[in-house]
Amino acid sequence: MKFFIVLFFIVIFFAVELHSQMVKTDDPYSNIGLYFDYHLNIHNANFQKLPGIDNCCPKFESGSGTGLFIGGFFEYSFLPSLSGTLRLGYNSMSSLLKATEQEYISQGGSGVLGVIEHKIDASLSAISIQPIINYYITDQFKISGGLSADLMLTKQFSQSEEIIQPKGQVSFIDTLTGLPSGEYIRNRKDSIIPDASSLVMSLYGGISYEFQLNKSRSLLLIPELSFTYGLTPFVNNLTWSANTAKLGLSLVYSTAEYRLIEPKGGPSDVLDMKLLLAENEIEVLGNPDNLIYGAYDIRDNALADNILQSDLFAFVYAVGINEGIEEAKPILHIEEFLSLNMRPLLNYIFFDYNNADIPYRYKKINSDDVSKYDINSLSNEPTLPTYYQVLNIIGRRMKENITTKITLVGCNSDNGKEKANKQLSQKRAEVVSDYFTKVWGINPSRISVKSRNLPESASNNTTEDGMQENRRVEILSDSYQILEPVVTNDTITKVNPPVIRFYNNVKTANGIDNWKLQVYEESSLTKSFSGRDSVPAKLDWLIDKEKTGIPKTYEKLNFTLDVTDKSGKSQTAKSDLIQLDQITLKKKQENKSGDKRIDYYSLILFQFNSAELSPANTQISQYIKGNLKENSKILISGYSDRMGDEAHNLDLSEQRAKNLGKTLGSKNIYIRAVGANDLLYDNELPEGRFYCRTVVVEVETPIKW
Repeated sequence: MKFFIVLFFIVIFFAVELHSQMVKTDDPYSNIGLYFDYHLNIHNANFQKLPGIDNCCPKFESGSGTGLFIGGFFEYSFLPSLSGTLRLGYNSMSSLLKATEQEYISQGGSGVLGVIEHKIDASLSAISIQPIINYYITDQFKISGGLSADLMLTKQFSQSEEIIQPKGQVSFIDTLTGLPSGEYIRNRKDSIIPDASSLVMSLYGGISYEFQLNKSRSLLLIPELSFTYGLTPFVNNLTWSANTAKLGLSLVYSTAEYRLIEPKGGPSDVLDMKLLLAENEIEVLGNPDNLIYGAYDIRDNALADNILQSDLFAFVYAVGINEGIEEAKPILHIEEFLSLNMRPLLNYIFFDYNNADIPYRYKKINSDDVSKYDINSLSNEPTLPTYYQVLNIIGRRMKENITTKITLVGCNSDNGKEKANKQLSQKRAEVVSDYFTKVWGINPSRISVKSRNLPESASNNTTEDGMQENRRVEILSDSYQILEPVVTNDTITKVNPPVIRFYNNVKTANGIDNWKLQVYEESSLTKSFSGRDSVPAKLDWLIDKEKTGIPKTYEKLNFTLDVTDKSGKSQTAKSDLIQLDQITLKKKQENKSGDKRIDYYSLILFQFNSAELSPANTQISQYIKGNLKENSKILISGYSDRMGDEAHNLDLSEQRAKNLGKTLGSKNIYIRAVGANDLLYDNELPEGRFYCRTVVVEVETPIKW
């Protein structure tokens, strides 16, 4: 045990140096994990015998043993340096209690002074519940204190008295005959401990240190050194308790976020100085004798001038976010790849409440433009913009496949003004039919119009989201060609780091009227945030996910924060540049470098609460399988929307991903369940939620130019 304790502190010493450049943000987080410890049980006693059990021992005073604790825990941070933990597990507290005495013992008809050993071998185990408070001295090193409540499971004992000196030469006297019995062990007893406590309480204290197992610090290994001090006895009205010394280990999943601290002398020193000036500017304006300018080495005199001349201060800087870790002074790496992109076509048109007009978000064209409409023009279009072309996509496909037919089923939410309103359902179906016949020139004989109240596969109509989803027209077809996914050959762009975070610091005595943060590529605006009243402390640009505003030409981005207070004063915070590193397809072709092709496929419209592939999804899986190469690497991700139970949706999304993986028959498949942890699309819209209930397949295949 001593060796492990010394090793524990040596590892902590070196780990503090290793992690010194990263600090946790102040955002609340949770840890969940498995815990194991090996411990030494030190029993303290002051009794002669167990209740109702014969024993000649003068007094039991101590004992020892070893044990294990196996369980799990949940930790939640309610302050930056404080958190609470609830630990639950199996705890063994067994011990061997011993006591010796000297007594005259018969030997060949005469007495001899012998040594008798009294033993109680206690087998004790419990379900342990431990509420704990943790204080973080550093982001990784913490001290803990709390209680341990042990609900006793096993309360067995085995006792005996044995002559240990002179061993084998003497025996106990038979109390009936007064003669040597020939036995050197007596008072044997194996039973349940009489009047044993059902609950044993202890004080808990410990220290531990967190080690990261992955780059994002979401997986941790935590060694722990802890102690417990017994408060209550194992047997009622008997002095018998236990203290323990524990060496433990936890495997943990953490949601904590980190940010990078630059070394002293770097840009962070300037930043800290600027923030310090900003926090004290009201005092500076009111009492010039207390100017911070005279006490600190200010590198940017213009900043001090601004504070002296105005009661409005603004400052902004940017970091990159990659796998939850902040990167100071990020370089934005932008790379182009060839891609085949398969987007499923959701065959529903959604309507507003008690309304039969096709919403404006659906793209419609004039009849004069029908001949020019080309589905291939949707190349490089994201999923939802492609979906909003659904009426034109189906119109084009019906023009090209003249024998096909469709059925339009109008539906309503069957509540409020839509209650049993099949006339509204009919109008909705007819307005869709009119678009196909009057704009696309489809013969009405090829379109069947029906109406009903709730859809055949209705969403949960007790929620607002479910009612939105039921206000729809379903487009059904006897031909797969009409509703098949949209497949295009695209050029996609990957951006790393995928997120740019802007930290804003604004101080004013008059309150904020409005603000805007704008990102430019040369003079061209690529991204803009704006608002009123207050400026968020941080703003995240999800550049890789949004796929909008990705720089295409220049080598740097610049950004500014403009703030106007309620008195009409304005301040512009200028920033450093974000450098760009662009690798285009043209560059790769010119350099004849190795490359990879990244293809995307999506499956939607699984049956409610089912992981089985529908016939349409089975057909898609066979298409994917036909495009795979032996060296292709496949990532299958299961997603869900915000509706329903989060844990159930996560399990369901994982099972759907696994079922698809089985049909592809490749050895290079990786499965991940995302559920609703990362919503792919806007869940305020019914189509956004439907497209979130998806399985996404990403296939990377090496290629050479």
